[in-house]
Amino acid sequence: DRIAALVDATGLPNTIRQLVCVGDATPIPNWRSYGVDDNAIPSTCLDGAAPIEFSTERPTVLVFDSTFRAPLSWRGNLQVSGLSIDGWQLRLGGTYSLGVNGESNIDLNLHHTPAFTLADEGNRPVFVSPSSIVPSSGAVAPGASRITERFGRVISTVSDLHSQTAQLALSLAPTRPLFGKIPLYASYTFTQSRMQSRGFDGTTAGDPFEREWSSGQQPEHNIIINASLRVKWLSFRLLTNVTSGMPYTPIVAGDVNGDGLNNDRAFVFDPASTTDMLLGGQMAELLAAAPPRVRDCLSRQLGHIAARNSCHTGWRVRPDVNVALNPQHQSLPFVGDRLHLSLTTVNAMGALLRVFGLSGTALGRATAGYGTDPVLLYVAGFDPTTQRYEYRVNQQFGEARDRTMGGRSFSAPFQVQLRADFFFGGPSRHSLAQELGLVAKDGEKALKPEQVKARLRSLTSNPLAQLLMLRDSLLLTEKQIQDIQQLSNGFEAHADSTLTPLAQYLAEHGKRVSDDDLGKRLALVQARVRDLMLVVLKEASDLLTSTQKERLPEFLRDALAAGSQG
Repeated sequence: DRIAALVDATGLPNTIRQLVCVGDATPIPNWRSYGVDDNAIPSTCLDGAAPIEFSTERPTVLVFDSTFRAPLSWRGNLQVSGLSIDGWQLRLGGTYSLGVNGESNIDLNLHHTPAFTLADEGNRPVFVSPSSIVPSSGAVAPGASRITERFGRVISTVSDLHSQTAQLALSLAPTRPLFGKIPLYASYTFTQSRMQSRGFDGTTAGDPFEREWSSGQQPEHNIIINASLRVKWLSFRLLTNVTSGMPYTPIVAGDVNGDGLNNDRAFVFDPASTTDMLLGGQMAELLAAAPPRVRDCLSRQLGHIAARNSCHTGWRVRPDVNVALNPQHQSLPFVGDRLHLSLTTVNAMGALLRVFGLSGTALGRATAGYGTDPVLLYVAGFDPTTQRYEYRVNQQFGEARDRTMGGRSFSAPFQVQLRADFFFGGPSRHSLAQELGLVAKDGEKALKPEQVKARLRSLTSNPLAQLLMLRDSLLLTEKQIQDIQQLSNGFEAHADSTLTPLAQYLAEHGKRVSDDDLGKRLALVQARVRDLMLVVLKEASDLLTSTQKERLPEFLRDALAAGSQG
C-alpha cells in the first residue's frame, strides 16, 4: 500500500490531482446532472471570481527522507509467578518499552514563517495572510500557504520520534474453584505511556513542525474478570472488561492555522473574559450543562489552547455472557458430543439498562462503546480587520456519538449470537472413563465391580512396595521388612475400601458416566488415597535410619520427606 501511494503521488503530469475550490471560486453544483452526464462534473474552479490561491489543482507529493529508518522498540520485562497467598495464586509482571525511529510527516511545501498570529488565541501562528481567508465562512485558501505553486502538499516521511511505555500487570485466581464449581480469573493492568508527535500527524496547537510529548492513547487502568460455571451439558461464562477513560483532544472543525489540515486544537475561551458575547454565552452554557469530567477538563484549560489528549471519557464497563451446550458422548444416541451449541451476548448490561430506563444515567454512559465527539468549536467566520476568527460552541462536546447516523447520541446495541457446530465423520469418540479403561468400550461386555476396582488399582501406586524392592541395597533388617510389609498391607486394604464405592458406581452406570462426574469423583478418591499415603510414608520414614534414607532413589527420598512433613 505504501509503494502504491508513492507511485500515485510523484508530482509528475500523470499523478493523481485533487481539485479544491474555496469561497467565490467554488462552482455552483448541479446535482441532477452529475449522475447522468460525467462532463457536468466541474474540472476547474470559477476563473476570475477569486484570487488564484482560492483554487488549486496541484498534485500531492509523497517522499521518504534519506535519513528514514524503520521503527525500533527496546523492551524489558520482569515477571514473578507461582505466588500463593491464602489459597489464591498471584502473578506480577512489569514491562518497559522505549520506542525510537518513530514515523512522522513534514510538509516541505508549507511556509514555516507565520503570516500573522491570533492574539486572542495565545498568539496562535497562521501561515496564510488575512486576505487569504474567506470572511463569511473562515475557510482558508488552499494555495496560500504553499512555497511553490507547482505542488500541493509535499509530504516527507521522517523517523525521529520517541515513545515510552511502562506497564504493571497483576493477575489473581483461586487455587480451587469458588464454592467448588466456579473457576475465577481476575487481572489488573496499569499502563502509562508518553509519545512524541507532530501536528502533521495528529493535532496541533499552531506550529505543526514542532515535536511535542503527550500522553498515549491507551487507557491507564484495565480490569478483566472471567468466571465460568458448568452444569451438566450447559456451561456459562461471564467476561467483564472495565477500562478507565480513553483520552481525546478538544479540536476545531476547520483549518485555523492555514496548514491545509483540519486538525487544530481548540482555544478554550473563558466566558468571563472573551469579548465575543455570543461565544462567551455558549461556552458558559456548555460548562454549566456538561458532565463533571468534561467540565473539569475545560475548566483546567480556560484561556489556553487545549493540550493533546487532555480530556478523558468516563470509565466503561462491558459484561458479556456466553452460554454453551456441549452434550457428552454417551448422552445422545448418534449425536453424542459431535453437537456444540453456543449463545453469546454482547453488551448485556446495555440491554438491562435500557429495559429499566437507565441509559441516560452515569451507569448507562459507562457502558457506551462508541467514540466521543471531540469538536469543541466550529469556525463561523473571520474578521480581517481585527484578525480574529468567529466561533460557535458545540454543545454536544464530550458526548458519546454515533458517527454513522448523523451524529446522534445513542447507546451501543445489544447483540445475541447463536452458533451451532456439528462434526461429521472422523474417528469414534471415547469418554474419559473409556480412555482410562474403567468402563467397557463400544462392542465390549460391561465390566464387573471387581474388574473396575482392579483397573483403578493400576492408576494408583504403592510406594511401600517399591521400598521393599530395594531391601537388599538398603540393607533392611528382618524387623524393618516385616514392619514395612505390614504398613504396605494396611495401605492396600484402606486404598481398596476407598476405591470400592467408585468401582461400584462405574460398574452400575457404565457408558452413561459423564466426564465431569468422573473427574470430580476421581479427584475425591485421589485426595483420600494421597492422605492415606502420607500417613504410611511418615510411619515408614520413622523405621529407616538416616544412612538408609540417603541410599534411597531421589523420587522415594522426596516421597518420604513429603510424608514426614505431612
